[in-house]
Amino acid sequence: MDITIASYNVNGLLDQVKRNAVFHILETINAQTILLQETHSSILNQHIWQNEWSLGQSLFRSSTKDSNTSGVATLLKSKHLYMERIANDLNGRILTVKVFSNNQSFHITNIYAPSGKRNRTQNHYFFENLYPYIYSKNPLILAGDFNCIENPILDKHPPAKTYPKPQTLITLNTNLNLHDTYRTLHPTQTTYTHHAPNSQSRLDRFYVNRTSIIQNHVFIPTLFSDHNLIALSL
Repeated sequence: MDITIASYNVNGLLDQVKRNAVFHILETINAQTILLQETHSSILNQHIWQNEWSLGQSLFRSSTKDSNTSGVATLLKSKHLYMERIANDLNGRILTVKVFSNNQSFHITNIYAPSGKRNRTQNHYFFENLYPYIYSKNPLILAGDFNCIENPILDKHPPAKTYPKPQTLITLNTNLNLHDTYRTLHPTQTTYTHHAPNSQSRLDRFYVNRTSIIQNHVFIPTLFSDHNLIALSL
């Protein structure tokens, strides 16, 4: 099964004008499956937003406590694709689905990891507790905003030699035999997905099984967020 999947930290979709504009952009990109992070959806509005997406199935998942800091979603752009075996956490940071098409399937886990220096311990526990959402006998895709980098020289500008590596995430990927698709294609290239006033980082990534064949990996700048949209073809 060939698949093109996009991932995008939208930096909030509460404003309806922005949400309509983002949905319009997503309708035009070449991807059948779209993962969103930091939607700021709530239990009250997530079903309304699902109905606003008309091209296929959509799922929004929210925090049961604070909708202003989290929220993830998975959108399909084809009536020939469908999702089931859905699992999510209660913090609006993890959404796992099994995407089916013509008796073939992918196990896709969409994450929005905790952010900021103060949350490095929380980030450690987040990845440590991610195993039940990822493990599957089907081809795996782990994607989203990881809010950390593995290579402080190549994935951050300016480079930060003292930046602590996310060892829990590295161990998880080793145990599940997953690899960073962009870094596999471009071992020494520097491209960033998050743009702050004084720094840039490649926070948004795809990890897949080493047996998966990578066809393409692209970065798409947008006007609606400080993150780039990224797209992967397998």
